[in-house]
Amino acid sequence: MYLDIDLNVMIGNGNISVTETKKPIAIEVSVPDELINTDANKTRKYSVLRVHNGNVDVLDATYDENTKKILFKSDVFSTYVLVYEDTVKNPVPENPSPENPTTEVPSIDEPATETPAGTEIKDGDKSVQTGDKSPIAALVSLLGLSGLGIFASTKKKRV
Repeated sequence: MYLDIDLNVMIGNGNISVTETKKPIAIEVSVPDELINTDANKTRKYSVLRVHNGNVDVLDATYDENTKKILFKSDVFSTYVLVYEDTVKNPVPENPSPENPTTEVPSIDEPATETPAGTEIKDGDKSVQTGDKSPIAALVSLLGLSGLGIFASTKKKRV
């Protein structure tokens, strides 16, 4: 959902556009029904992106399930985008059984230490070659010769 929020101050008959304030102002926006999480297996976290003068900032936002509104603060007024991130809930069963076993999920922070079955690591194994083995010197020489040929063909002969 995109929002273009303008703040205007009316003094007499004049209208002044305000793009920045000294302190952040609280802004509350209703979240459209199509952006509200209805899947009980997921948790949704909302954020607000602010686009101002070519810069994009991520603002913290608080969603109130009762009012279906999101609250955020900003001291700069421009274009805003409401975004969200869903995470899947992974409930662990309280009483593991053969029908409902508990599986341990490996941590991302801990590297794998086990070697797959049937794999044998020898001290003499070489690393995989990942570099580019193109003949750079030959390609540079060919480029130079091509440049000389173009230069020579465009050069006028002096009489």
